[in-house]
Amino acid sequence: MYKLLFIVVLAGFFISVESQFGRQCDVATLTTCQNNFQTLTGIDLRRPWQEVRRAIENGYAGLNDTNFRMVCRGFYELGGCMRENFYACYNIPYLVQNNSLALQDAYNYLSIFLQSHFTCAAGFNVFLQNEGCFLNAWRTHRTTFDICYNLYETQIVANLGNPDSRTLCALGSSFKTCIELIFDSACGGLLDSIWWGCEYARVNVITQFPFCSTADFRCVQSAPPSS
Repeated sequence: MYKLLFIVVLAGFFISVESQFGRQCDVATLTTCQNNFQTLTGIDLRRPWQEVRRAIENGYAGLNDTNFRMVCRGFYELGGCMRENFYACYNIPYLVQNNSLALQDAYNYLSIFLQSHFTCAAGFNVFLQNEGCFLNAWRTHRTTFDICYNLYETQIVANLGNPDSRTLCALGSSFKTCIELIFDSACGGLLDSIWWGCEYARVNVITQFPFCSTADFRCVQSAPPSS
């Protein structure tokens, strides 16, 4: 159920909705749905993206009276509440024009939703099967997560004008490795946990740089076996 909805939601993330559907963001619906999400999860999606990401990942750590199941349920219900308004309200042009976000901040904010899509769809079973060590990863390696995020953010901002896209993908690859190593350490080298960390980071990167979504940038080396 989570997976089907999140696939539908994902399809519209990179589309300018006004041209695709002729629809403006319904602010009243957005407000209602965000309020419902906050009531369920305790997370206010209207906060700065840094706080939203931290709150969601704290949920993955089982902190603040929430957990990853509750976060996933929140995103499932958010999508059902907003329906086609999801596309109209959560896209780069709208976030920049109506939320006073700088372009880089808009990409960072949107990446949170795509990372949650991965967590609650393709990555859900792996998280569930490795919940103990995943909780340990999020709880005890928070400083390392922050180092990975901050280094990647700093390097990307410094290289946005670089005409060689391979540089941006290389920075993304280093970020993937940084996150992978956290789950490698926390889960004793389990391949499916390393794959999960790789994909979680990769989704962050390709939100802004979809051209990095090539065969040599995928996480196939550590992918879990098909069930």
